[in-house]
Amino acid sequence: MPSETGKRCPACGRRFWLFRRKYLCKVCHVESCYDCLRRGSLFQWLWPKPEEAWGGDCSKCHQSRLAPIEERYGEACERCHEVELFPSTFRGRVPFDYSREKRDLETDWFRDRSDAERQLRTTARFMGFDLVYNVSQDRETGSEPGSGKGTHYYSMFSLRGVAAHRYHPARK
Repeated sequence: MPSETGKRCPACGRRFWLFRRKYLCKVCHVESCYDCLRRGSLFQWLWPKPEEAWGGDCSKCHQSRLAPIEERYGEACERCHEVELFPSTFRGRVPFDYSREKRDLETDWFRDRSDAERQLRTTARFMGFDLVYNVSQDRETGSEPGSGKGTHYYSMFSLRGVAAHRYHPARK
């Protein structure tokens, strides 16, 4: 009787055939079917280099890579209130460190401005930044049929800004 090794996907147990091909995990080099091979990440928008978020790794390797990121994301959510926002209309001096890296950030569209603000703060904290300056708001309005005969009008908000590190003078 022929061996079943290599004829079935180790993750789901389904048999490989003409329309269920084998794909090689880039991490552990185990053959898996397409459904069990992960093509991306829920957190790809948080990666400093988005091309690294796209895998080609099996579910097991994907989970092992994702666990520390989920932990970091949870911590960023808890500490997002520590990120200070400076609007583009701010006339004072923003206390950021000019010698360290900065990064442009932009949120998704939300119906509530506070949700967009929370995403901006969380993303900045996740990436290790202390503040976001030059924060500006994009607003669009839309309409949809109401539950009765009327029309419901709503606004959508998106925020953008530059994330930076707070300036800490050297202590003597």
